[in-house]
Amino acid sequence: MRIDTTQVLGRLQRLAAAVTPTAEKAVAAEATAILADSKALAPVQTGTLRNSAFVEAPKATAGQVTATLGYSASYATEVHEDLTGSSPKFLEKPLQQYSAIQAGLVADLRPLVRP
Repeated sequence: MRIDTTQVLGRLQRLAAAVTPTAEKAVAAEATAILADSKALAPVQTGTLRNSAFVEAPKATAGQVTATLGYSASYATEVHEDLTGSSPKFLEKPLQQYSAIQAGLVADLRPLVRP
């Protein structure tokens, strides 16, 4: 018996192409929400740190969609890591919160996509 998987592979490729833009939008929205929470936690003296916050457009590669976010102020890392400061880990904390939420969502969805 011989099975031609060409049609199946073609359908999977079209499905992946259709899903990718939606995944990119979801990742962009998530990254923007994380950064908004982070900016609310970031200490303010002049506003330069908060104003340096950025989210790059999501990129889809090898079946994954990722976005880069952070702060471009030259002193951002120093302030973030200063455990004696007014708000240490102002980016890490929101990232951890959203990661926990995402893990729960994935766990909820897993039975729906596995036989």
